[in-house]
Amino acid sequence: MKMNFLLTLSLILGAFTASYSQNIKVKIQSGKKHQGTLHVALCNNPDDFMTETYKQVSVKVPSTGEATIDFSKIPHGKYAIRVYVDTDNSGDLTTNLIGIPEEPFGFSNNPRIKLGPPTFEAASFDFKSDINLTINLLSVK
Repeated sequence: MKMNFLLTLSLILGAFTASYSQNIKVKIQSGKKHQGTLHVALCNNPDDFMTETYKQVSVKVPSTGEATIDFSKIPHGKYAIRVYVDTDNSGDLTTNLIGIPEEPFGFSNNPRIKLGPPTFEAASFDFKSDINLTINLLSVK
């Protein structure tokens, strides 16, 4: 009886931990060196991709101009990442009068930017196991 309970408990715990992977590793790179704070947002809802965040990391931009961000213990699913460098330390992505970003920005999958931000589908990826992504920052200036 005790052995059945322990076996059942270990199967339940194994199933629970199996629904999580260890890591989403994101390398952020740019052709230019930037100063400021790097904001990396992991998003899981297509309806509010540009406004809401599942998890976010903010770090000072390293002097090398490249950074690696780790999101750990993330449930499997579909995600997209949006990134920007807050060069003026305003706390938000600074845009011009018509909404074009004045600070470096980027998205997972490095989608082509046309008239506005990409859709969740264009930037999304399926997360089933450890994954390494590279996001190239874009800069209008």
